Amino acid sequence: MTRFLIEKDGVYYLTTGKLLTYDRGRAGNDQQKKDDVDRVAAEFERICNLPHTWHKAVEISDAQFIAVNTGQSG
Repeated sequence: MTRFLIEKDGVYYLTTGKLLTYDRGRAGNDQQKKDDVDRVAAEFERICNLPHTWHKAVEISDAQFIAVNTGQSG
């Protein structure tokens, strides 16, 4: 399965078929959640520092944008 780890404004998102969110601001007082956000952030940085790991991504803000899905990856 191809997965993507995305960072935007300090919040991390992981695609796993669903879009998982890792947001320290929403972790509240849950230390396990805070630790997991830190773990995801560290993995993101580790991968970013490897050669040849950058892929382009864009944000689609136009709510009218639609397209027919050609299948599922993974």
